[in-house]
Amino acid sequence: MYGVIPQPARKDSAPGQEHTQGQAARMRWARLLKRVFHIDVERCACGGQLKILAAIEEPVVIVGILTHLGLAARAPPLAAVRECSLDYAA
Repeated sequence: MYGVIPQPARKDSAPGQEHTQGQAARMRWARLLKRVFHIDVERCACGGQLKILAAIEEPVVIVGILTHLGLAARAPPLAAVRECSLDYAA
């Protein structure tokens, strides 16, 4: 009598997207930006490849850099909520 032996599900994933224990890895922020906003931070406007050297995450350092560049270090205020009339809806 022949039997069917179930095999574990095979996970097809891109290289570097899986840990050695088989758990899914977190997506790199550069790939996430490309996927969500269609921004490729690893590609130059001339078509060349860029290499990310660092990701600055310290709020104090970010404020210092933006201030030095003469840019706003705070997010813009939220816009006021606009009222929307739904009278035209059937």
